[in-house]
Amino acid sequence: MLQNLNDSDVMIRPNLSYNWNDTLTTWIRADIFYGKLAGLFGQFKDNNRLLLGARYSY
Repeated sequence: MLQNLNDSDVMIRPNLSYNWNDTLTTWIRADIFYGKLAGLFGQFKDNNRLLLGARYSY
């Protein structure tokens, strides 16, 4: 979590991953913005996103 104390803005980036075995890993990640529109992170509050991914290694 990153916070801009001047504008009370916050960016939260939770991340969860799971190793299925030695070669396959999946993950889910989010970027969540909160705060005033004029703030560093608040200007992105309508641009939250969710990401999914997988990694295969051999």
